[in-house]
Amino acid sequence: MSLALAAGMLVAAPTFAQPKEVSLEEANEGLDKSDPNYLRCKRLKVIGSLAKRKEVCMTNHEWEVARLQGRSGARSIVDSARNGFLELSN
Repeated sequence: MSLALAAGMLVAAPTFAQPKEVSLEEANEGLDKSDPNYLRCKRLKVIGSLAKRKEVCMTNHEWEVARLQGRSGARSIVDSARNGFLELSN
């Protein structure tokens, strides 16, 4: 009985729509290259590999957010190191 009930629930469960894959040209159709929603792909080095690359696609806005987060993280590391050095020198 419970097996039939479980099978019935699987059949009745809603299927989630998979995102439709579109080409880069279709996604950027009608957008200026400086538009925040313009999709841009970059090939990034894979850490630990000399030759392997990974393609990452994000909008201009997402690239800017990632750049600012990276800069903020680097700044906090430098600031904490500088503060630690100043505390040790007193």
